[in-house]
Amino acid sequence: MLTGKVVKVDKLSRSVTIQVNNLTYVLQITDSTRINRSGKEKTLADIVVGEEINVNLVLRELPNGRVEVAVLSMDLAESVAAQGERSGGSSPNQPAPFQNGPNPANVDGPIISPNR
Repeated sequence: MLTGKVVKVDKLSRSVTIQVNNLTYVLQITDSTRINRSGKEKTLADIVVGEEINVNLVLRELPNGRVEVAVLSMDLAESVAAQGERSGGSSPNQPAPFQNGPNPANVDGPIISPNR
């Protein structure tokens, strides 16, 4: 099992990028991928940049020696306190912040100015 932070959700390519410690993983979402929150089935649209995510993998070895992911299951945190959260208090006409995701060159945290 991997536990990490979502750093990018790409709905077009159907992938989720997570950071686990100093490693970044791009997970391809397929029809067999199961996404859950509190035991309820969710979709790629329910994954929010900044939230913690648990990923369970079941691998299988193919006859040619390659290893592929047989089952990919994601468990989302129960409450989302991440960027882009849609809560009852926000305006439905107002776009979520950071719609393009974080800068990939800055995945270890925000830039800190020496002039602070």
